[in-house]
Amino acid sequence: MYSVGLEVDTRAYFTAATSIIALPTGIKVFSWLATLSGATLHFSVPFFFASAFLLLFSLGGFTGIILANAAIDLALHDTYFVVAHFHYVLSMGAISALFAATYYWFGKISAFQLCLKLGLLHAALFTLAINFLFAPMHLLGRAPTTLITFPSINTYLLAPPLPYLAIAAVFACF
Repeated sequence: MYSVGLEVDTRAYFTAATSIIALPTGIKVFSWLATLSGATLHFSVPFFFASAFLLLFSLGGFTGIILANAAIDLALHDTYFVVAHFHYVLSMGAISALFAATYYWFGKISAFQLCLKLGLLHAALFTLAINFLFAPMHLLGRAPTTLITFPSINTYLLAPPLPYLAIAAVFACF
């Protein structure tokens, strides 16, 4: 966002606003974890999807703190790192919370219970596939998302993109 031609003062404002958002979000995550630590846990399918939400939201939040720096965000604009951050926080965190709610409320609304083993398998495969799909994108660092072919020299932060993109493509099928 910071690379669209904003003035320095405007970029400083958005950096400060992003950093200010990080504080209450961190407090929310720690309050959710404190709620779990003081409760009697029932290891059911909604619990595992809610745990997946906490994991995905926290991992995306850590990358959000990195992107709050205007200089780093300028360097990482339009890269796989930003794509992975967006999907961890907004997309997959919300979808895992929706799955948790669906598994919790379906039995109460319809008087039919969903299969526990299939639900646990769904939660495990969903969480693993999401992490195998988007975690390599963090490792791609500065690999751009808009190139059709990648340069032959390694100009990226950590690794060349093609093996990681192949792993991501396989797990996108799940």
